[in-house]
Amino acid sequence: MFRPLKVSHALKKEVIIRDAEEGMMNKAVFDSVGNKIGKIIRIMGPVREPYGLVALSGDFNSEAELYVKI
Repeated sequence: MFRPLKVSHALKKEVIIRDAEEGMMNKAVFDSVGNKIGKIIRIMGPVREPYGLVALSGDFNSEAELYVKI
């Protein structure tokens, strides 16, 4: 089962996502086709609204949807 991720800001090799959880640390991130495109390497920000940092293995299309396996 996949959970969609809300992209807050897209950089060249990193993406910041909203509503990250501590259990998501080091989880693989997939695109809408199911290809692994990176992993969550950091949880940061305020406790009530945490953000996650996704390290991408390649270039990222900022309009693509991202998912994490739960």
